[in-house]
Amino acid sequence: MDDAIAAIQSRIKSETAFSVGVGHPNSLRTQIVIWPWRIARLPQARNPIPPETSPTGQVQTVPQLFAVDILFLSKQGIDSLTKVAKIIEDNPLIDIGDKRYQFVEQGLAPELQVAIFSSASLSLQPVLNYTISNIAVASNALTDNAPPILERGRVVAK
Repeated sequence: MDDAIAAIQSRIKSETAFSVGVGHPNSLRTQIVIWPWRIARLPQARNPIPPETSPTGQVQTVPQLFAVDILFLSKQGIDSLTKVAKIIEDNPLIDIGDKRYQFVEQGLAPELQVAIFSSASLSLQPVLNYTISNIAVASNALTDNAPPILERGRVVAK
């Protein structure tokens, strides 16, 4: 996940004039702070699928079981957070080598935000809350195995 966080940090720096840092907000003097605050267990981790062997004999990797929740904070005000949100919404997927990461905006309950900020000795401020997870990409190759077509309630094989 560090590579995905570094990639979004680089993207925000290149598309804005903001200085961007990663870490605890008290330790950074940057305009935008990316704060990884929680490692979350993904729902599919409860019933993990065992690795499968592909037709070529290679073992396919097990999907990632955890995601990282990050907060974006701004020392420049809400307008800068709006720019960050636009950058992420325009490009929610990041490809790094053979890995693909997805950024998904999450709501943050006021009680949870108060708990996070008070335990970190921070004053409340507007934030963006995103979850970064690694999504499995089997292949980018086109396939002719189209799903069946439904016609009047029955399945018709193609």
